[in-house]
Amino acid sequence: MTATEKDGLQDGSDVSDRLGRLAIQVLALLGGLAGLLISAFHLLGSMIFSSNAHGMGGWGLLYQMGAWAFLLLAVAGTAGAALYRRSPKKAGLLLLLCGLLGFPVGYIAWINQGGFLGWTAWIPAGVLLTAAG
Repeated sequence: MTATEKDGLQDGSDVSDRLGRLAIQVLALLGGLAGLLISAFHLLGSMIFSSNAHGMGGWGLLYQMGAWAFLLLAVAGTAGAALYRRSPKKAGLLLLLCGLLGFPVGYIAWINQGGFLGWTAWIPAGVLLTAAG
């Protein structure tokens, strides 16, 4: 194999590595943005439940705590996308944990409704963050 052929192979693998990193960062960013949207809906819902006379009573606070947890997980997932270039292993673990931890948070936040509504609300963000991790 000549030197130019070796350089061509190295350039091809370098391009695929860059595309792989970019794909992971895009997935993580989309997951973080989906998590932000989900947390905004939960915060809005908790405000509506707490101010409504026919609302869920104390359950609005539980929704609000779930929304803040979703917000923290979404911000951490977005930070994982930004940190992926420096430390792929640490960022990958952060993204994986953020994606997976949202499911029990959603379940607990919606426990009075059976838990599955909150669990399913996190599916778009959780799948994207877990796939990126």
